[in-house]
Amino acid sequence: MGPGLGPVRWSEARLALLLTPVAGGCIYTLGPQPGSAVRGNFCALDEAPVVGCFYHDNGSRGFVTTDNVADASPAGAPCVYLQGCCGAPAVDIAVSGLWCRGVGAPRNGCAAENCTIDAASLHVVSGAWPAAAQAIVDAAG
Repeated sequence: MGPGLGPVRWSEARLALLLTPVAGGCIYTLGPQPGSAVRGNFCALDEAPVVGCFYHDNGSRGFVTTDNVADASPAGAPCVYLQGCCGAPAVDIAVSGLWCRGVGAPRNGCAAENCTIDAASLHVVSGAWPAAAQAIVDAAG
């Protein structure tokens, strides 16, 4: 689940508090893992300006990314980025329940490949976290 880790079979990523990644975002996927979830994570201070706090790269497939919080990217990283370029886009990614504060706008480059970011549960926050987001932050440590 990140650069250099090779194929990993997992069903749910709950990595909690993630600070200051520099290359691939707080959560980075590369390759198919149908039925896997990225849930309950708090990403802060992401320094990767292009790829996003939650980043599903080329070839990622079958992820549900839900109930995550992204905060304060000095580099302006997108809150979430679903890759769609280079002949091997991400496919079948569903993003929902996402709170974004002080980060760049979400990017969905693979909408044509059944990648979705649920607008109804994408929350851009400018002040204090709502209770549901704060619960994720508190659980992250």
